[in-house]
Amino acid sequence: MNKFYNSKPDSSGNPPIITLKSSITYEYDINDIHLRKTSLGIGNIIEIEYNELKENSLVFETNKSCIGIYFNIGDAVQLIASSNNNLLLKKMHHNSVRIHKDSPYRLVFDANGHYKIFQFQLKSAYLSTLYETHPLLEHPINDFEGQNTNHCFGESQYITLFMKKVMEEINTCNYTGQMRKLFLETKIQEILILQLTMRKNISGERLKQQAVIVKDREILFAAKKHIDENFRKPLTIVKLARYLGTNDHKLKKGFKDLFGLTIFKYLQNVRMEHARSMLANGTSINDISYFIGYSNISNFSNAFRSHHGFTPGDYMK
Repeated sequence: MNKFYNSKPDSSGNPPIITLKSSITYEYDINDIHLRKTSLGIGNIIEIEYNELKENSLVFETNKSCIGIYFNIGDAVQLIASSNNNLLLKKMHHNSVRIHKDSPYRLVFDANGHYKIFQFQLKSAYLSTLYETHPLLEHPINDFEGQNTNHCFGESQYITLFMKKVMEEINTCNYTGQMRKLFLETKIQEILILQLTMRKNISGERLKQQAVIVKDREILFAAKKHIDENFRKPLTIVKLARYLGTNDHKLKKGFKDLFGLTIFKYLQNVRMEHARSMLANGTSINDISYFIGYSNISNFSNAFRSHHGFTPGDYMK
């Protein structure tokens, strides 16, 4: 059973409390904060929205331990645990929180903000069945024996396009009854896999980053900046290495170790993110292709689909 309540008392001097029932879907409003909860077999989906001029906060507690996967679509929000292990969840970022029973935590909303948060709760019993499936799950599952609520993975990470796509599918789900429940449970597990895959990649890359000495790091960050500022122009690694005063082999290896991508993969990512932003602003596909350095529209469309999972034309529909 979950409880949400506002930290400010009502006219009677007591904080208003809502107990979220176990029925399939419920919607609530508490001191201008809107909650929508969907109960599933493996956990819950809770959507939180707040768009008011005043500061506000929401306290959450549960009588059963779980993992809360947080995806923050709106402005930055603070998650403050009773253990003082606080987490800043920036806009378009995600993280996971080990929520211990009888250890409440608080979401803090600043004034004049626009907040929208998805919380995917996964029951500890369900997570225990995954104990040996992924090394990053071992620590949070073992830690359920502790007493405090705290975040699992340190620094929050940016929400990827694939994650946004899954959340859109959750928002637009038209199924009802058991089909809806099955669909949403599948999507929550997909979100978990995407988050764990990102964390595993980050952990592996950090070990490589530690091997890059300070002087080389300066050169590699200069290479990254050069690509960011000159992504429209043709790139050759030999010329870039010469420009930075290093050799091409050292540049290629160091860049991959530090940033987790090859130089040309990073260049393509920069171009494709610019392309997506321009599409969102209504720029034509022809103009975008030319602007980011493609002379052939078909090549641009293929590269866009390879990066984003759909064509520029699909994105504009």
